[in-house]
Amino acid sequence: MSDIAYDVSAGIYAVSISVKVDDENGDFIGAIKAILAVKDIVRTAEIASKKYKSTEIKLTTKDGKLIYATKVFKILEDVSGKEYFKNIKGANGSFIAVEGGIKRLYSYTRSSGYREFAGLGWILLVGHDVVEVLQPAFMLKNRMIAASLVLILLSMVIASFFYVFISKAEAKIHRQSAILDAINKVFRESLACDTEKDLALICLETAEELTASKFGFIGEITPEGRHDCLALSDPGWEACRVPESQAPL
Repeated sequence: MSDIAYDVSAGIYAVSISVKVDDENGDFIGAIKAILAVKDIVRTAEIASKKYKSTEIKLTTKDGKLIYATKVFKILEDVSGKEYFKNIKGANGSFIAVEGGIKRLYSYTRSSGYREFAGLGWILLVGHDVVEVLQPAFMLKNRMIAASLVLILLSMVIASFFYVFISKAEAKIHRQSAILDAINKVFRESLACDTEKDLALICLETAEELTASKFGFIGEITPEGRHDCLALSDPGWEACRVPESQAPL
């Protein structure tokens, strides 16, 4: 079996397979020759490997002569200086190389022999655009980012709701506690009061503390419909006091 070469009789580049023919006495009487077109060999591999739109097939000899390529190519062109060929090491593997300004993910394997046939050592390369290969991963990443943002926003909304709820509950508890303290203060200090006026002043002082007011008064409506002021805070008295020089005699 020969390596790829141009067969004049067939008019194509092919692999020649020759078999010696002997007579019954073991004497050589001739040979049988068969031509195996390279295109037929590669077509099967191309169909099996065509997983992406950007998929490209290359078949080279072991020393870097191009036998076949998906795109337009020159038969037996020397590609041993190409970046993708320089990355071929070992019987099989994969690597990323730039070709035509595009990053491509290449997988390759070398042909092996069978029984007494040592093999030709041809190298089959299958290349894909890295962006197209990783597109599902990029889409998954974008979806995960979007889902994370939604979860973060949802968490912020829930946290804000609980903050408002807890703040209102806490304020209500503080308010109730302040009211109870005020009531206890009035009951406690009322025991020392001698007049209704003293009791009214204590109630007024407590109410001002509870409401954070600077001025206040306590009064009652009499049966005659009049308003009697029982207690008035000091600022009120200061505002209402008439100077002695202007007081009527």
